[in-house]
Amino acid sequence: MGCRIQLRVLLVTFLVAAASAYCIPDDECWPSHDEINSFGNTLMGGIYFQGESVYDQYVKTKNGRVEKHPVFLVLVQTTADVQKSVRFARKFNISLAIQSSGHGFIGRSTCDDCMQINLGAMKEITFDLFSQRNQDGEITVQSGCSWKDIYEEADTHGRVVLGGSAHTVSPGGYTLGGGHSPVSRSLGLAVDNVLEFEMVDVDGNLVKSTAGGTDIKYENGTTATSSDADLFWALRGGGGGTFGVVTKFTFKLHQPPSQVVKFFCGYAMTYNKDVIGWNIMKTFTGLIEKMPSKWGGYMILVGVPVTAEIFGPILFVLNHYGALTEEDKTYLEPIYSQCPNYTFTEYDTFYAYEETITDEEFTWMYIFNTFMSANNFTDEWLKFVFNEMGTRYSTGAAFACTGALIGGKVKEVGTKETAVHPAFRSSDVSLTCGLSWPEDSSKELNYYYGMEARKLGEKLQTFGNGVYMNEPAADLEHWQQDFWGSNYDRLYEIKQKWDPDNFLTCRYCVGSGGSSSLQAAVAVVIAVNVFMTMMLKM
Repeated sequence: MGCRIQLRVLLVTFLVAAASAYCIPDDECWPSHDEINSFGNTLMGGIYFQGESVYDQYVKTKNGRVEKHPVFLVLVQTTADVQKSVRFARKFNISLAIQSSGHGFIGRSTCDDCMQINLGAMKEITFDLFSQRNQDGEITVQSGCSWKDIYEEADTHGRVVLGGSAHTVSPGGYTLGGGHSPVSRSLGLAVDNVLEFEMVDVDGNLVKSTAGGTDIKYENGTTATSSDADLFWALRGGGGGTFGVVTKFTFKLHQPPSQVVKFFCGYAMTYNKDVIGWNIMKTFTGLIEKMPSKWGGYMILVGVPVTAEIFGPILFVLNHYGALTEEDKTYLEPIYSQCPNYTFTEYDTFYAYEETITDEEFTWMYIFNTFMSANNFTDEWLKFVFNEMGTRYSTGAAFACTGALIGGKVKEVGTKETAVHPAFRSSDVSLTCGLSWPEDSSKELNYYYGMEARKLGEKLQTFGNGVYMNEPAADLEHWQQDFWGSNYDRLYEIKQKWDPDNFLTCRYCVGSGGSSSLQAAVAVVIAVNVFMTMMLKM
């Protein structure tokens, strides 16, 4: 009996020690201050710690609900800086977080007790207008560039590049997760426009990945070339922060449209508590499946009052990529015939249209998403949205939804050609909703609102199919299937090839158990339970 007690004590000690897969501060394995400084002296960029202004500027994520504190961040300036940073983290077994613009809603790009590689200062942009890979040319951008800067540079070269609507977003996680755009129905997803990735692997080697295969340059200067394009497939939708650190993207350029026309219609859910928005919502959702592919944009519903009489703005903010034909304009007549105030605004260039778009610098929101086909917008769905928007506002929160129109060109790519969820290719809308509440709420209220938001997300998923991995809920039980569906098994095999030790991990990333600490703890608990069962039978 005494032996069994000692065994239990030993195993509990082992469990506590092994639950952390990485070295953390105060562990003997953690690098000394001198070792960190010596590493920093080899970089073009710099190392910054908590309390320093540069740290505070770059480490913050755009969703205020996510607050984590890496021990230090490495603000890299070059690809060589990234290579050195990865090797340093591997040498001391330090958990790595990879961040470019920090727009991840669930905190994939940050963590406590870790080292963050921050790509925000890598902003180089180059062009090749005589590309052999794409007749309209190509653009190569580093991961820290913002889409606004990229759009502006493309415009100066008389070209258009497909990217995100939010100007402060970078191409990093946006592209690696799929990347929808206000013009996706005309030009496809971001992953459909990638020609090449530059990536640093988990050993610090430099990798170039294209549809034609993979080139690797090792630390000792030797190289290897392969026709294996599995990595190229995985990076087009398999998510960031897990296969390696992507430092550059090369995208297709497109000839600019003759103009871009923005359509705006504002309506409301209720007027003097009478529901008036039902018909226009039914009309719009009935149009999206066969909408001409030149139309793209967003359907927005916001559960807040506009005036004492009007509640719940309903906004249709669409863009027509190219000169507006009478046929394409007439297609929207069922909408603007119901809308008392609507506008068609012409822009000479895509960039001139993009300049009119604004995005919030920071948010405080629990979001959730699902892909919706036209037939998913049932009366039950509409009742759910209208009712919940009114109910949540009465409890001090705001429930809102933005539907990004997909379909069109997006549907022309096969479900196995890229790693995104197959529903991304068959659906008409990527519908992202969220619940926001006062930032200064008590701990108890934060917990309450978070649980209510989770319930809303679970309900929303019952109407659609799959989840856009860039705009997910923070609590998903079946995230592998939600994000990638039938593509997950292949992604996992590629992860094992490029990162067999699972060194790079983040919340709900390929190969992860949700978070690195959870994955490690679960593995240890299973091992300990098996071991104890065997020993106690002796």
